[in-house]
Amino acid sequence: DMDAVDDSQDDGSQNVTISVSAAGHNDDSETLTVLDDDDPTLTLSISPASVSEAFGSDAATGTVYRNSSTVSSLVVTLLSSHTSEATVPASVTILAGQSQVYFSLTSIDDALVDGTQTVTVSAAASGHTGDSDTLDITDDDVPTLTISVSPSTFSESAGSNIATATITRNTLSGDLTVTLSSSDTGEATI
Repeated sequence: DMDAVDDSQDDGSQNVTISVSAAGHNDDSETLTVLDDDDPTLTLSISPASVSEAFGSDAATGTVYRNSSTVSSLVVTLLSSHTSEATVPASVTILAGQSQVYFSLTSIDDALVDGTQTVTVSAAASGHTGDSDTLDITDDDVPTLTISVSPSTFSESAGSNIATATITRNTLSGDLTVTLSSSDTGEATI
C-alpha cells in the first residue's frame, strides 16, 4: 500500500519516482504524479497574546507565513481593527526565498479606563487566502478626575460667578456625582 502525504504546501503537482530493487534482479521504477490540493494561504500569529497598553512600540511580534511558492516576494497588507489600542505597519513584504516575515505591533496608551480591549489584526495578499489573530491590550489606567479653573487668578472684589471650573474624567460611561470643595471658604467658595 502507498500513502499520500498532505503537506499543506501550495507546491503544485509533484512527480514521485517509486523504485524497486533486489539482489539478482533487474531494478525498475515508475513515476507517479501527486496532485496538490492546497490553496495559497497566509497564516498570521501574534506573540505574546496579551500586552499592557503601556508597552508602546514593539509591544508584540506578528509573524506572517505563506504556504505558496517562495520564488518571488509577496506584499502582505496588514490591518488593525482598533487603531486607538494597537497599530501595525500598513504592509510587510515576504522576501523571495523566504516563507515568513516578522513585524512589530505598537500598543497605544489611551489614558482611558476602558478595561482590556481585544484587537484583531488581519493579513491579506493577492491570490492568497488571508488570516487574522487577536491581541489583548490590558489597561493600565485608574479612574481620575481633573479640574481646570479659568481664570486661575482674580480679585477678591470681583464678585460672584467670576471663574469657571471644568471637570473631566478618564472613565467612559455612566453618571458620576462629583463633590467640590474649597480649601479656604474665607477666600473663594464654590
